[in-house]
Amino acid sequence: MAGEEKRRHVRLPMVVDCAVDGISGQGAMRLSDLSLSGCYVDTATSVALGSTVAIAAVLKDQPVVLTGLVVHSQPRIGFGQCRFNRPQSKV
Repeated sequence: MAGEEKRRHVRLPMVVDCAVDGISGQGAMRLSDLSLSGCYVDTATSVALGSTVAIAAVLKDQPVVLTGLVVHSQPRIGFGQCRFNRPQSKV
């Protein structure tokens, strides 16, 4: 069905500053939504599809690192990461 949601898990909207290892570039990066299997990062830095990245953020006062594969990229807007290699873990 057209417009049908393809995500396996509900994504929670949020605005959390983050740092991304595995890409080059400077500037603000924000985690704008998160689920058990994916997330979206707002950034002006271009990220290639298929790249493996590690996203460091603080969620509920706990530092976490989310590692996974970039499966959606919008130049100058951000990228979607899913297929987390493992659930969030402490830094």
